[in-house]
Amino acid sequence: MPPLNGSLSHKKGRSKKYPSCAVRGMFAAMKPKHDTSPIRSKEFQRGHVWVQALEGGYTLGLTHLGTDSLGDLESVILPSEGSTIPQGDVLVELEGAGGQFDILAPYELEVQAVNDSAEKDPERVSEDPLEEGWLVKFRIRPTKQENS
Repeated sequence: MPPLNGSLSHKKGRSKKYPSCAVRGMFAAMKPKHDTSPIRSKEFQRGHVWVQALEGGYTLGLTHLGTDSLGDLESVILPSEGSTIPQGDVLVELEGAGGQFDILAPYELEVQAVNDSAEKDPERVSEDPLEEGWLVKFRIRPTKQENS
C-alpha cells in the first residue's frame, strides 16, 4: 500500500500536523479490497475522528476528543454530494473557539452523502458526535492499479 498523505491539521497561528494516528491510521485500517465490505461497528482512533464501515462505503465523524478540542463549534463546511475529493485535499472544514481543523482525504474519495443539518446547526455535531453529528459518507475510489 502506498504511503498515506491524509492528516488532520490544526490552524491557529502556526499550522501543524497531528500525528499519523489521527487520520492516516484510520484510513489504513479501513482500506477496502472491494466496495462490498461487511458492516462493522464504529472504529475509534486515538485521534479526533471516527469511521464506520458500511456496505459500499464509510461514514466519518468527530470523536468527543475532536469536539472537545474545537470548543464551541462555529461552522462546518462539507463537500457537495457526488463530488470527488482528490487525495490530500480538504474533505471537511471545521471551525470552533479552539481554532480551525481540516480533515484531509488520504485517498481519492467520492462523496455519497453529507449531513446538511451539521452545516446548518454545528452544535448538533458537538451534542451528539457519534450519531446525529456524523459529517460525511463516502467511498474510496479505486486506484489505477486496482482497476487493472
